[in-house]
Amino acid sequence: MSNNHNMKFGKLTELTEKIKANSFIDGEDNIKIEIINLIKDAANDLNNGGVTRTSVRNVYNAFKDLERQFEQTFIYELSSINIENIDDGENNDKIDKIKKESFKTIHPFIKMMDGKIKYLVNRKNEGNKNIKNGYEVFYDFNSISIDKINNYKEFEAFIKIFECLYGFLKKGSEN
Repeated sequence: MSNNHNMKFGKLTELTEKIKANSFIDGEDNIKIEIINLIKDAANDLNNGGVTRTSVRNVYNAFKDLERQFEQTFIYELSSINIENIDDGENNDKIDKIKKESFKTIHPFIKMMDGKIKYLVNRKNEGNKNIKNGYEVFYDFNSISIDKINNYKEFEAFIKIFECLYGFLKKGSEN
């Protein structure tokens, strides 16, 4: 990336680099505060980079569809076991195991999102140099995030981060 590219998309690039270096979550499975602190400014970078709210929403919706599939699989599998006391540590282990198994059903589809987003970027890049860089940085954010999603806790954190990012996008950027 060029220096001009990094300056124009500084916070989104910084957010992406923090995710690339580590993950979304800390050792206690909480979203890292340094990531949360960058989201609003990263959304401004998208606004200023010509990335439309509609484009971001389309990607967000695709991830939410995968989240719904995960939740449906989890609920279905959970209903098939006998849980007597929800506070029991043994039941918590069962629930965690079911979540891990449910995640395995959507994990390949999460990884395939990289190709869907790349297609969006290539479509948007056609003929408009000003938009191109914004969409490329948006792709980098998603591609690196997708690469870091290897369990349901990371996926849940990513969904919350993406939702917050989308929430900070300015209305009226539907070019």
